[in-house]
Amino acid sequence: MYKGKLQNGQDIATVGMPYSDRLLEFCMNQVSILVKIEHPNLAQLLGWCIEGTNVYLLYDISQNYYTTLGHLLYLSGKTSI
Repeated sequence: MYKGKLQNGQDIATVGMPYSDRLLEFCMNQVSILVKIEHPNLAQLLGWCIEGTNVYLLYDISQNYYTTLGHLLYLSGKTSI
């Protein structure tokens, strides 16, 4: 998983995996579930694409980045919670 920023300044996370029929089926299941779910602890799915031999899922992390477990763990080494 990688953190990035779109040209409009929106923070995103992207996951890229080698393409396979089974992976494509998994991604389509993820897409169909995540577009219906909204929860403060879940990053919203922005979209997906196939580029070359990889499938990429893009997630919006701008709204919940500062409350995620990963961020709290990252901060725990720098400040007391």
